Amino acid sequence: MLIFLFLLLGATFADVVVEELVLYIPQTSSRYYTIDIDVYMGPFDLNTTFAYLMLDMHNEKRALHGAKKVRWSTETFEYAANYSQYYNCSGILEHSYGRYGENLAYGYTPGGAVEACHDLE
Repeated sequence: MLIFLFLLLGATFADVVVEELVLYIPQTSSRYYTIDIDVYMGPFDLNTTFAYLMLDMHNEKRALHGAKKVRWSTETFEYAANYSQYYNCSGILEHSYGRYGENLAYGYTPGGAVEACHDLE
């Protein structure tokens, strides 16, 4: 199971600093669910527009390779959000070495982060 973590720190949009975390987990059935994004009531802030944007962009890249869509996972979002609390804004990104694989990005626009991860393939 591969989970992608996009950690965008310091990306500016109209002079507003954006700090967002989004995680995905491959779908385990033929159905495609994102409802959890809209009803999230957990302890962390979630920008639903950003979450849908990243999910859609990532699935577009997966489709280029014939890969199945991935879906939202609240469990992995909370794992990443909790891990992000330990980031010290040094510009040095370190993997959590937890139970999920991660792609970390710093200083990218949301689209740039997806492109950079896709270009690694």
